[in-house]
Amino acid sequence: MSSRRGVERPWLGTLAAAILLALVLFAGWTSADLLTQAEPISKAAITVAKPVIETPTPTPVESYEVANLSGSVDKYDEPGGKVIGTVDGTWYGYPSKLPVYEKQDGYLLVGVQIRPNESKAWIKEDAVKLTKTSWRVKVDLSERRVYVYKKGEEQWSAPVGIGKKSTPTPTGSFFMAMKAASPSAGYGPFVMAISAHSVAIQSWQGSGDAIIAFHGPVGSDAQIGTKGAAISNGCLRMHVEDLEKLGKVLPGSPVDIVK
Repeated sequence: MSSRRGVERPWLGTLAAAILLALVLFAGWTSADLLTQAEPISKAAITVAKPVIETPTPTPVESYEVANLSGSVDKYDEPGGKVIGTVDGTWYGYPSKLPVYEKQDGYLLVGVQIRPNESKAWIKEDAVKLTKTSWRVKVDLSERRVYVYKKGEEQWSAPVGIGKKSTPTPTGSFFMAMKAASPSAGYGPFVMAISAHSVAIQSWQGSGDAIIAFHGPVGSDAQIGTKGAAISNGCLRMHVEDLEKLGKVLPGSPVDIVK
C-alpha cells in the first residue's frame, strides 16, 4: 500500500493495525493533502464570499468658491513661482468669473475659459474678489439630459439636444462662463456659454472659436422632444422654458459633461 506522501509501506497483518494507521494518517493530512487527492475543481466552481462594504452617501456640497476678476491678473507656473502670462479680466466682453479648484500659500488654482478644454491657472488670491455659488449643472450625454443642482440637491432636469456624431459635445469638467445676449430668436432669450470648446470645429463660421453653450432649440422643439436628441454642432439645445430656468445659474458654477 502507498502512503499519501508516496513512501512504500508493507502490508499490515491485522485489521486493528490497519485501522490505527488510517486514523494516524488521517489526522496528519492537511487541507492541501485532501485537495491533491480530489478531482480537479475549476475556478468557476469555487465561490468566495466577498465582504460587504457599505459606501457612505457623499455629503452634498452646498457652495463653490468663484474668483471674480476686475481686470487682467498675472498667471504663475506654480504657487510662489514665476509669471508665465496673464488671465484676462473679461472674455468676449463679459467679466471673468472663474471656479476655484485649489488654494495654496496665497494662490488660487482656477479654471479658465481658453483652449485647450479644462485649462487651469495659478493666480494670486489678493488679486481677485472671492464669492460663492450654490449651483452645479451636470449633462449626461447618454441620457441626453441636463440635471441642475442647488446646495447639493437636485432641483430639476430636462431633455437636451446634444452634438451629432461628427460634431460631438465634449466631455469634462467645465463651468458656466457667461449669460450672453441671444444672436437670434431661434436661440431663445439668451445664451448660457460654458468654458468648453468644440473638439471638431476650430472656428465656427469664421468667428475664430467654437464655444459650447446652452441655448434654445434653433429649429423645432420636436427635435429635442422628451428624450433629447443628437442634433447639434456640439452645443446643448433646450426647450425655451427650460433654458429660462437655467438662466438662474450663476457664472463660475461647475458644469460637468459626462458620457
